[in-house]
Amino acid sequence: MRSDVPAEDSSTASRIALACVVRAHGVRGTVRCRLYGDSADSLITAGPVFLPDGRVSRVRILATSGRHALCQLDGVNDRTAATALVGSELAVSRDRLRAPDISSYFHVDLIGLRVRDTDDRAQGTVVAVHNFGAGDLLEIQPPAGASVFVPFTIEAVPGVDIAGGVLRTDAAWFTSGAPPPSRPPTPESHHDGT
Repeated sequence: MRSDVPAEDSSTASRIALACVVRAHGVRGTVRCRLYGDSADSLITAGPVFLPDGRVSRVRILATSGRHALCQLDGVNDRTAATALVGSELAVSRDRLRAPDISSYFHVDLIGLRVRDTDDRAQGTVVAVHNFGAGDLLEIQPPAGASVFVPFTIEAVPGVDIAGGVLRTDAAWFTSGAPPPSRPPTPESHHDGT
């Protein structure tokens, strides 16, 4: 049976970030967090979180709204302490999370994948996963030039091979100056990034 409190020496490489503190809220240490998943459930069910300074803290969810949550963290009792956490990620040990479903991925597992297009040409490396409100976007850094942003949908990214270290993208994203025409995404057309 797992302990409620993660080991202090858990490697940062084996941690998964679940949320990011975006601002202090009020004067009693409450923080507003942007959730990386679809709900705040994982912040509660995964147990205490690691803070960037190595502290372990329990999270109490006070309210949620879309992909944001108001949270109270143990040991963060005033606005000064809350403000000091702005920009910090709340992470848990990977072994405390259930494995993602077959079409779901932890963002951290996508970063660093080599990108090959559907014509089998090397196109660069995934350097970040962004979400500005309309779904996940992969930032792909080609060998030369500016980053290319590709929506993380089944149409644009038909294949992901985590074990092989390769992500397959539609060649059209790299052969023209504009994104390829596509139909509006449906819930079934998105990969479920976590």
